[in-house]
Amino acid sequence: MLQKILAATAALALATGLSAQCATTTTATNNAGTVTLAANGAPMAFAFFALGDTTGSTSISLGNFGTLTLGLDQPFVPVPAGLTDANGDAEVTFTVPSSAPAGTYHAQAVTVEFDIVPGTGPSLSFCAGNVASFSI
Repeated sequence: MLQKILAATAALALATGLSAQCATTTTATNNAGTVTLAANGAPMAFAFFALGDTTGSTSISLGNFGTLTLGLDQPFVPVPAGLTDANGDAEVTFTVPSSAPAGTYHAQAVTVEFDIVPGTGPSLSFCAGNVASFSI
């Protein structure tokens, strides 16, 4: 019984909605076949990019944490960028394979923050940035 109460308490403490006022931005550039995806958001947050070839809307249910809505249609590929720095910046740079089809592609940064606030407990929040496009 105690385990069920503790589990329910932990679930309620973690059950926070998505931040309605997030401030993550995405930029994407292609410099002679080297693509750089950059995110600017919350400091010391985990960052990743969703990379796809079609803009649109994809909703991802995060259970008690709410729903994350991306500005890309499926399919897309998640590309981890690691932790943002103290300024909230993270980036990924890669060389485009010569066999990649030419076209316009789209990237969207997503940051994930985990905080422990004294008196209120832990919280998890997600923030999807704008969609940035680049051509190869």
